[in-house]
Amino acid sequence: MVLQPAPAPVKIPVSAAQPQIVGSVGFTISPFSVTLTGASNTLELQSATFVFTGADGTTFTGSTQAPPIITPASDYFMKNSPAVGGSFMLTQQFSFSGDTSALQGATVTVTLQNTAGSASATSPAAQ
Repeated sequence: MVLQPAPAPVKIPVSAAQPQIVGSVGFTISPFSVTLTGASNTLELQSATFVFTGADGTTFTGSTQAPPIITPASDYFMKNSPAVGGSFMLTQQFSFSGDTSALQGATVTVTLQNTAGSASATSPAAQ
């Protein structure tokens, strides 16, 4: 048996990149929520903005929502990295007052931003 030192690990620098939204954005009426899978190689998110648009192109009162994300994202990445790398699944629930049938056919555009840039994706129409 011969034991030898292992070769030194190779470090490959990775440039900071804008967040990625992987696949499609999920949008459900009941419960009123948005889900997505994403990645941020900077291991942080500065903002998440959700813009809801009605089936006929109209906007709703309060149609743009930007819930706080810096602290939850920071806590998540500190707890789970490096095991998950920069990947995450985001679920954001919202409240809606009024007839939820108004949301039928609506879409939501999600924009995620980190220190390197931003990325957006739009959901299919809600059913």
